[in-house]
Amino acid sequence: MDITDFLAHNRKNEYLCGTYRATEGDAPEYFEYGIESNKTSAYAMLIKNIRTTRSSLIIRTSWNMVWEDTGFVTTQDGLMWQVTDYTTEIKNRNADVLRIMNANPSTEFIVSLIAVDNPMGVK
Repeated sequence: MDITDFLAHNRKNEYLCGTYRATEGDAPEYFEYGIESNKTSAYAMLIKNIRTTRSSLIIRTSWNMVWEDTGFVTTQDGLMWQVTDYTTEIKNRNADVLRIMNANPSTEFIVSLIAVDNPMGVK
């Protein structure tokens, strides 16, 4: 953690903490997030006529975790999610920061997640 963590991240909107893994075997990486939409449930077709309920969640974060569509997120409540999609939202409030940094720290990522089983209860 350094000074950019305090300057770049919006503490009013990012009040939960979670971990991200690009694959299930990777070491967890800490990040902070806020909930963009509450958990919702939808029916997903798995095999022919079998229907199961899947939960989905959308979060917003300014932490650049090099998001991948097959990555895994563990939220603060211990549930495990798989990334299905993410969107980058570039903010222009500090455009001159690119003179001293590689990326704009006010860039936000909107990440769509779908619930998966958490093997072994890993947090």
